[in-house]
Amino acid sequence: MRLGSLTPHAATFLDAAVRAGVNIVVAGATLAGRSIYSTAQWLSEASVPTPSGAGATWGHATVERLLRHPLVAGMVPFNPGRDGKVRGDGVLRGKDGLPVVRDDLAVMPVARWRAMLAALDAPQDGKNLPRALAAKSSGVLSGLVLCGEHDEPVRMYRGVRNGNTMYSCPECHQAMINFEHIVVEDFLARASGQARWKVVEEVFEGPGVLLPEIEVRLAELGEAITRKRDRDKRTTLLDQIDALQELKADAEAAPGQVRYESEPVGYFEDDWAAATDDAERRAIIGDALVSVTVRRGSRGRTTDDKRRERLEYAWAPGLVQYPQDPESAA
Repeated sequence: MRLGSLTPHAATFLDAAVRAGVNIVVAGATLAGRSIYSTAQWLSEASVPTPSGAGATWGHATVERLLRHPLVAGMVPFNPGRDGKVRGDGVLRGKDGLPVVRDDLAVMPVARWRAMLAALDAPQDGKNLPRALAAKSSGVLSGLVLCGEHDEPVRMYRGVRNGNTMYSCPECHQAMINFEHIVVEDFLARASGQARWKVVEEVFEGPGVLLPEIEVRLAELGEAITRKRDRDKRTTLLDQIDALQELKADAEAAPGQVRYESEPVGYFEDDWAAATDDAERRAIIGDALVSVTVRRGSRGRTTDDKRRERLEYAWAPGLVQYPQDPESAA
């Protein structure tokens, strides 16, 4: 890889990224639900040099800045000179206004990078989280608990009773309290030694490959045109929008072929041990557990064994179908 073929800014970033270990493993951790904070902790514990050099500590802002950099998807930062090249919001663009992608520099496809950015932009750290994850009680099983006392399972909703997490059915009012630890124990026993897989969607042929980037660029141009006062500049932007609309029509008429592949992103028990909050734990257990159905129990003293008898698990097929070793499976 020749760093000299890039702009100085891009070469500096790429050199830092290579030294810092910004690769598909780190990006995969983000897509798998791991927070930037825990990724920063992992990089620090592994003594990976930061862009500032060895000895500096990884922080949330440093990891996020590297992950958000367009060069991760092969889009080269571009500050135009007087060579007549088309400029587009900080990355090199072709005459059609779409980013020029260098596959030889990309850590991941553009579509996957966009998916990673969407994961980064999802609510985190308890701020603006859905009620299920923002509440004071644990949300590790949120959305997974079903009531089995009906012809069709009914979702049970979480609440708190005497300081303990409780799930109750909105229809028959069956309730169960203080059983999350049992589900976690059974999950870890079931997932012991198992690789954690993620299904990746890749569009690999056809004009439809361009559709996501066309939509992103149209949104950017729509925002830009509201800020332009100069009539000539507005006309130029409108011309670009018209050209992209034609490309969009072609892309929609000939969608790309979609390939779904599974790839290993780690081990369940390792990811569970590294998780730092309920949002991460919910993402991890959700890759293994489709649902846990609760049925009414017998009368008498409540014990963990009696609680466990009331639970019926539906495990994800990947837990038994995929090879255990990520490297061998890959």
